[in-house]
Amino acid sequence: MTPPRSLVATLLVILAIVALLPAPARSGKKAGGRLAVGLADGDLASLDPIVPADGASTWALLHLYDQLVRVGRDGRRVEPAAAESWKVSPDGKTWTFRLRRGLTFSNGDPVTSEDVRFSLERAMGRASSRASRFPPMAGAAAPDPRTVVIHLREPWAPLLADLSLLAASIIPARLAREKGRAFWKAPVGSGPFMVTEWVKGRHITLRRNPAYWQKPYPYLDEVRFEVLADDRVRVERLRRGDIDIATSVPPDQVAGFQRDDRFDVYLVPLMRVDHALLNHARSPFGALRARQAINHAVNRDAIVRRVLFGYGRVASSMLPPMLYWNDTLRPYAYSVSLARAALRQAGMAGGFSAEMLIAAGDGQAAHTGALMRQQLKAAGIDLRVTTLPPAHLLRRRQAGQFDMLKHSYSSDITDPGALVGFALDYEDGALARWAGYRNPRISRLARQAQATMSPERRRTLYFEIQRLAYDDYYAVPLYYADTRTVVAVHVRNFRQFPTGYCRLWEAWRAR
Repeated sequence: MTPPRSLVATLLVILAIVALLPAPARSGKKAGGRLAVGLADGDLASLDPIVPADGASTWALLHLYDQLVRVGRDGRRVEPAAAESWKVSPDGKTWTFRLRRGLTFSNGDPVTSEDVRFSLERAMGRASSRASRFPPMAGAAAPDPRTVVIHLREPWAPLLADLSLLAASIIPARLAREKGRAFWKAPVGSGPFMVTEWVKGRHITLRRNPAYWQKPYPYLDEVRFEVLADDRVRVERLRRGDIDIATSVPPDQVAGFQRDDRFDVYLVPLMRVDHALLNHARSPFGALRARQAINHAVNRDAIVRRVLFGYGRVASSMLPPMLYWNDTLRPYAYSVSLARAALRQAGMAGGFSAEMLIAAGDGQAAHTGALMRQQLKAAGIDLRVTTLPPAHLLRRRQAGQFDMLKHSYSSDITDPGALVGFALDYEDGALARWAGYRNPRISRLARQAQATMSPERRRTLYFEIQRLAYDDYYAVPLYYADTRTVVAVHVRNFRQFPTGYCRLWEAWRAR
């Protein structure tokens, strides 16, 4: 049977109208609305992407700026961002990137290869907190507005991963030069959102960038990141509906949120290591046997059960499960007898005393400290746990003024080079220097791992680096935690990556 012409015409009109509707309407996704996020990481350090290395700044600023490439959803590879394609020369020293056509900053100015060249030189300069993450450049060229060529003095295997760092964000060269420091009061980027307000110590508010290249994103009109370092306050504000998303919800609160149909709970394994950092420059931790004793005296399984409520796993390496993680290492055995034997070998049969610093407001750290104090006492080690304001703790850490401190670090990129450099390599990273830990072989192997382009060779080198730190009892690896992010059910398409961050420009609000 042939349908009437009038019906055919009507169907064609309907199909034409549907085709013209914006993507959110066609897919059921709703454009518009606002979201508020409660961050557990403390205050933002700066709006300049080369300055911060903290979680709060990264959460917010990844929504303001583009990089040439970005971390993929699985946390193990990079994907195109401002650059639509790239290629590398056979010797690994020349990288050529092609920018997306029509890419603009939020003020409407085009993003050019000169902006990229300028931004990368800043990221690799002395003022950059991540300068050590980038290779020595022989130079960068901008042969045409859409082509960037990076010339390296030597091969640098993790270059793509490093270019996904926040520090490698692209800013407009002309405006940054003209305005100087004033530029950072209202910075311009090409990311999905723009800054409308930053009240230091309280919140940063972002609004939708209508010129963003990845259509139909962002769906949201506004996102506000609130500084809520206190666990109790963050949870209360989430339950009241003052915020829509809360990061790092205390483990003992997770089950309650899972039973509450107003919320969704995201438990994503993080590329993060929680540990007790030991100061090798202070007695007794300059002695390997003292470090060995404290590692055998800690019952990590009990900590995962009682502190994390099972939302994590025992740590065996100072790297998290990620690319080139050494899965042959086993957690140090919990054994009071082994701990006491190590103390006797160190000439400390009577034990020793030490102080561990923890951050105020961090309930997880407080619980960990209390458990460790009980566990170490059985081995003859007297642990005092001291709570300090986060800013004070940071100053003590950077000055090396601690015996032990409850600490963690995570990876913002897919490659282990950043964490090895930061945590284990005295010649490169800050943490090893603050802890007074120097192993020249680790530094040498780390250089080799950066320079070789062979994945198999890099795997061998990073496995050995982890083994060396393990045999040195460098620190007290405790656990690999899950994210524990709680999100109101009206927030749709929320996704969190193993880096701990998310893309709120892909999320939308159902009501």
